[in-house]
Amino acid sequence: GSASAACSDWTSATTDQTFVGSPNRSTHSWSLYGSTNCSTIRELLCMHAGGGPDLPSILNYGGLAFVTSASGAGRIGDWPEAGGHIGIEAADAVCRSRAAAGGLRFPESFKAWLSTSSVDAIDRFSFNGPWVRLDGVLIAQSKADLVDGEIFGPINQNELGTYIQNYFILTGTESDGTWGNDDCAGWTSSLATDDAIMGRANGVLRWTDQGYSSGCDLAGRLFCLSEVAFGPVVFYDDFETATTGAWSTTSP
Repeated sequence: GSASAACSDWTSATTDQTFVGSPNRSTHSWSLYGSTNCSTIRELLCMHAGGGPDLPSILNYGGLAFVTSASGAGRIGDWPEAGGHIGIEAADAVCRSRAAAGGLRFPESFKAWLSTSSVDAIDRFSFNGPWVRLDGVLIAQSKADLVDGEIFGPINQNELGTYIQNYFILTGTESDGTWGNDDCAGWTSSLATDDAIMGRANGVLRWTDQGYSSGCDLAGRLFCLSEVAFGPVVFYDDFETATTGAWSTTSP
């Protein structure tokens, strides 16, 4: 049957199809993650229809985390933002380039959430959190919180502040923050015959490891995390030096 039939207006428990969402996904996938038979047991999402009290502030401070607007195959040195670097150094260059393009403070403090056979992603960071999205939503309180199986909020906002959908993210990293063997030959291969562990941008579970590897020819993005805690902004960019070209820029 057709998924658009919605289980014959929710009266069918047969092999008819319907769309389903995912409770641990955000943008796009919370409501549309796939389809299933109408005979499959599923839960319902219930939403309050009336008014309610104001939500508390979501603004938190810490190291920033974002997903790159730039994307490319597993040979990251081929990405335009790689600056002539290769492997994991190319990934860091991409993160720093995109952080600068987004007007984020201390762009040099960003590193890619990426593992190789020589280093685990979790060990690349000396900063112990917390990390927040550009909109102030908490991602994780600490390094341990990053790798305990579930983060607080998905890293689904890029360096420009745009929320993105269920995109592939190159990580080479298992859920405990360690190297997972498949890393596009140290991020130097874009061959379909080589594999990479990938995460998903809009998930809080399996955010760094979707559960299976994909070919290195598949375009992915990067998670970028800062090693610097960001507090409230009093002066931003070159404003304090009276460089008026920066006055129209706003800080996340």
